[in-house]
Amino acid sequence: MEGGKIMSAPSHDDQLKLEIFDSFSKTVMRNASRNFAAAAKTRRKNESVNTDIVQYILKTHGENAVYPSEHFIDAGNGYCCVVATEWLYQAMLLLPPKQKEVVILEFWYGMSISEISETLRISRRSVSERKKNAFANIRSYYERTQKHETGLCETVYRAVKGDHDAQEKLLQYYDAYISALSTVVEICSDGTEHQYVCEDQKAEIQTKYLEALSKCKVIK
Repeated sequence: MEGGKIMSAPSHDDQLKLEIFDSFSKTVMRNASRNFAAAAKTRRKNESVNTDIVQYILKTHGENAVYPSEHFIDAGNGYCCVVATEWLYQAMLLLPPKQKEVVILEFWYGMSISEISETLRISRRSVSERKKNAFANIRSYYERTQKHETGLCETVYRAVKGDHDAQEKLLQYYDAYISALSTVVEICSDGTEHQYVCEDQKAEIQTKYLEALSKCKVIK
């Protein structure tokens, strides 16, 4: 229920518009990310940097063809996967690392329970328990997001028309996606890697996205 009115489920046409809008949104965000990266790269070239300073490799700043935001999930320890569905991608991001690891090894690497047990050096019971909890968390996320999906159409319409609250909701909806686009990898002098979200890039993507909303012709 929203504003005292019962929200009906999106029609087929509305669902199609939402999918197209989702594609529009991600295209705008990716372009903003690439433009930010290009500008940052130009600045680095024009600056004289002391060779003793720690080197930064920005893997997601246009120097790598694979964007983490393209449903790329990294469980750590070298185990990763590409997820094709937006809601599953979002759900996987929220899983604890140990649960995420087990799910990736079984469904993307094709390992059996025994093989995962040997790989992670844990008992088969622990593998099964992590898998069970992961499924419960994914199912819970799906059920929560499906409940909110009925109001997403209205939120998108309002956001395109300039409603500030609706625009804030959309930014929250795409927060994980934008954060993934803004993630950088810092290679320190000792060779270790440190990942973090570049807040300047994230803010730039958010700004460009809000500016582009009024130009979206799919939702009018």
